[in-house]
Amino acid sequence: MQLVLTDRTPLTQSLRGGIFSRRIWRFADLQTRLEYLLAGFGWCNMPLNLVEEHIKAGRLKRLVLKELSGFEFRMQIVYPRGGPPRRAGQWLIADLRRQLSDPKLANL
Repeated sequence: MQLVLTDRTPLTQSLRGGIFSRRIWRFADLQTRLEYLLAGFGWCNMPLNLVEEHIKAGRLKRLVLKELSGFEFRMQIVYPRGGPPRRAGQWLIADLRRQLSDPKLANL
């Protein structure tokens, strides 16, 4: 059973992006979905910061799906005209570039 994060409007009911299972349960919040995941009711993608300790403790296991091999997530950085980002923005851009180019972080 794939646990899918969604909103409560009918606008997303027919969206299938990232859904690989024929059987799904939809959730409106991450915490409830995490509780179902920990109870063994299915599988899903979760933010690493929410599941890292559970993986280390053996309560959860990272799955490798053949459907996600070669998955690419493009990012764009947008900021207002009138000048480049200031120090904090420059740091964020540099840090994102560093993390995205680090092979150890690429497969998290």
